[in-house]
Amino acid sequence: LNEFNGLRQKPTLLTVVPRRGSLGMVAHIPHDTREQFPQEYYEGLIRTGIASWVAEHFFLGENFPGVSDDLRNATNVACLMVGKFGMTEFDCPEADQKYYAEIGEVLISEPETSMFNPQATALLESVLHNPAARTKVTIILGMAAIDAYRLIRRNAGLFLKIVPEFLALDEFSGQRLTDLWQKLDTEMVSLDQMDEADRRARPANAFAVTNTNAGAIAAFNAAVT
Repeated sequence: LNEFNGLRQKPTLLTVVPRRGSLGMVAHIPHDTREQFPQEYYEGLIRTGIASWVAEHFFLGENFPGVSDDLRNATNVACLMVGKFGMTEFDCPEADQKYYAEIGEVLISEPETSMFNPQATALLESVLHNPAARTKVTIILGMAAIDAYRLIRRNAGLFLKIVPEFLALDEFSGQRLTDLWQKLDTEMVSLDQMDEADRRARPANAFAVTNTNAGAIAAFNAAVT
């Protein structure tokens, strides 16, 4: 959040206490509720949400159901960008767009039917059921995942230094959260500060998870043949 939308949003709570199926959360509010936000704001929202999925992959090697709300929110914002706001420019080669789209297809969270907001659900479904529009959504999500990966990869040591504080406190709010945010802002290497190798880094196998049963299955097949 601090890297992607720190100038426009401020955190109010950072916690690892499970809530509503999530293993943790970051609550934040805009600095100025009257501001008309540009495209980079919505891209920041997506990157903030996708980062939870990427962090699990990076540190744990797989994912858990707790990121479902983050993926749903990221998908919703990307659909609004494509289907309502006309925010769909991609300044990258076609081969890279295909790479991002393959990752983004995994990240799409299909909308759940809502009787309370049927118009929003209809918009999401119309975007995701249109092949051209869906591809644009997948590219947006894939680009967000790679940006989050590069940020987490470069600053992994800093994140791990903060873990003991979370184990002791479970959550940050008020002045503790302000102090933590300032510490991150001072010590974290942002995307534009990275060297060329870090800016081009990509996850192995595009975030593919290793099948831990594959070795056992292969051994069993060898034993019985």
